[in-house]
Amino acid sequence: MLPGHVAVVQKGMFDALDEPRTEALADALGAVRDRLRTLTPSSAERRRSRG
Repeated sequence: MLPGHVAVVQKGMFDALDEPRTEALADALGAVRDRLRTLTPSSAERRRSRG
C-alpha cells in the first residue's frame, strides 16, 4: 500500500458520501462480493478439467 493511500481514499471517496450513501455503497458492494463468491474462477475450472 502506498503511503497515504488510506487517507486519499478516505478524503476522496468516503468523505464525499453521507451515511445513507455509504450504507448503500456497502450494500451494493456486498451483493457484488456475494455474487463473485458463487462463480468458479476460470483458473480453477481449468485445473479441475485436467484432473
